[in-house]
Amino acid sequence: MFLGPCIALLSCINDKGFGDMLAKPLPFIKTYAEKCRNVHELQQCKEKFQRLCKATKDRNYMKLQAEFALKGIEYLCNPNVTKDIQGNTCFKNIGLMKKRDACTFNLKSADFANSVVVVVVVVVVVVVVVVVVVVVVVVVVVVVVVLSHLQVVVVVVVVVVVVVVLVVVGVTLVVAVVVLVVAVVVVAVVVVVVIVVVKVVVVVVVVIVLVVEVVVVLVVEVVVVAVFKVINSVTHNLMPPKESH
Repeated sequence: MFLGPCIALLSCINDKGFGDMLAKPLPFIKTYAEKCRNVHELQQCKEKFQRLCKATKDRNYMKLQAEFALKGIEYLCNPNVTKDIQGNTCFKNIGLMKKRDACTFNLKSADFANSVVVVVVVVVVVVVVVVVVVVVVVVVVVVVVVLSHLQVVVVVVVVVVVVVVLVVVGVTLVVAVVVLVVAVVVVAVVVVVVIVVVKVVVVVVVVIVLVVEVVVVLVVEVVVVAVFKVINSVTHNLMPPKESH
């Protein structure tokens, strides 16, 4: 499952407050502007976020953040909004018109990355075609010249040599194209793996922070109770016994 949306939702929990969320670019906006395309993944992340909100003590505050985040996410996942993301309609339903530029920037970044891959492939194909055409023209010229000046035996030898050269050049070009495509795919896979690993690490860190926070609260509570018990015991021992009449 794509982890980005869940990380973005989790990051909302650690914001200083609802006002700060409105005042600065939100991680989940940037994430969903670029990645949100799958309704099933969205639903899974919403359920995780809602379960996490229910586990907190300040439910009213968390509910406010959850409603805000989910409303923004659902709006960004609307195909009509995505198509018109650069227009004035972006974010108008959640009062985040100032965040439109950040949203547009992320979409343009994704489009740019896709465009670079397309351009590389097109350039490689064009170069291969040009090289093949040049080789064929040269071969045809050489064959014509040879046929007009040399004997049959020499012509056969020249034709064989030309065919071998063409085969070698063709195989070399095919291998070069395959190597280039494999290299591009490997680089893309490595980048994706690195991004996923980083996101997993972020999720783990967030979960650890939440767990540590709960543990600290419990430990403090236990220590406070123990201190009070000790104080009560000491106070009771220091009090003089009541005299019986």
